[in-house]
Amino acid sequence: MKKAMWLGLWAISACGAVVGGAVVARPKQPKSIARLLRPETKHQEEKSADASDLVAELDELREGVAGKESEIQRLREELAALRSRLRPELGPDLEKELRERLESRKRDEARKPERERSDTLWRKILQRKDKALREAGLTELLALFQSANPEDREMGFDVLRGLGSIKLDTEKYKPYVLAALADELPSVQRGAADCLSLVCPYEERLTIAARMIEDPDLRYWATMMLKDSSAPEHKKLAIPALRSFLEEGEPSDKQHILWDLYELPEELNDIVVKLLDQKGFEGPLTRLLHHETDTIGAPIVQRLADMYREGTSDETVMRFLHPGAIHFGDPNDFRERQGHPCLAEEAKPIVRDIYLGIVRDSLSNGRRREALEGLGRMGDAWVIPALDEISRSPDAEGIEDELAKTIEHLRNIPTQAR
Repeated sequence: MKKAMWLGLWAISACGAVVGGAVVARPKQPKSIARLLRPETKHQEEKSADASDLVAELDELREGVAGKESEIQRLREELAALRSRLRPELGPDLEKELRERLESRKRDEARKPERERSDTLWRKILQRKDKALREAGLTELLALFQSANPEDREMGFDVLRGLGSIKLDTEKYKPYVLAALADELPSVQRGAADCLSLVCPYEERLTIAARMIEDPDLRYWATMMLKDSSAPEHKKLAIPALRSFLEEGEPSDKQHILWDLYELPEELNDIVVKLLDQKGFEGPLTRLLHHETDTIGAPIVQRLADMYREGTSDETVMRFLHPGAIHFGDPNDFRERQGHPCLAEEAKPIVRDIYLGIVRDSLSNGRRREALEGLGRMGDAWVIPALDEISRSPDAEGIEDELAKTIEHLRNIPTQAR
């Protein structure tokens, strides 16, 4: 009985398991169409709206970028063109110069209040309407010289230098000017030296300059003072100092000296030769050779010939040897010379060869005509065969008439005049 009951319970359990497994294994049925078509919830509606807005914004941005592509490309091309025009990276010398300029600008800015004070005092003394105000200004100026502050003394010399156009009782300032020549501050020394012309006659200034020629802070001023003196003892002091500045000085000092020379001493010809092919000195050297030199010597001309042979442009060479700036005739005919320098005899063949080379090889017909003008003024018949040869060659193109006139001119010069 019990066995039959257990068998019955086992059969019932087995049937239940089969039925349960069938239920679990049954695949899920798809949602009904009605359920799929039911309206979305509020959250789902907001998400859908946000996505639509984003898509619309992206489409708008995409259209905007597409319209700017050509503009962006144009700007890139312009930027590349500008970069190609930029100068190369600064070299050490230029960087140093720019730093010095920046420092100088900073110093100027720092001293702006002093300059304004100096300018105010200067105007107070210069005005003529209020004599009491002017006297007060002169008293203030004297107090600057008596001040223990070197900056006050420096300002005093700056103001005094600007008063050179009016009559002053300079005797009361002279002791302060002379004393300041030995001041411990170089700027005060230089300020005093610049005011010497107001308190000392010329001969006394020369004596002071000769005494100060070895002072490192006043040597430049003393040199520039002595260089124009006719006294041999002063020339003896000035020439070595000039040589030192032109060999070892800063480019700005060299340029200043060259611009300020009213005569080129023969002792400095070798220095000029060295400076001829250095940048920055073309202007002052041209002025010096054309207007402040009695005779252009062979060493200078030979250096120009070497420069031309080494590739220096004929424009640079002709700047120094332009026929309109040189007198080729009698050195003693001062009326014809009109202040122009002559060529040393040993320099003439060198100049002649330079002119011939320019006539033959220059790409500028203008400079070829200038060289022909120079050959005509030199009057050297030796160049006639060379000019004849050029006139019969393709090199004559563009200057045929000038060649013919120069050859005819040289043939008609009397033999004794050549």
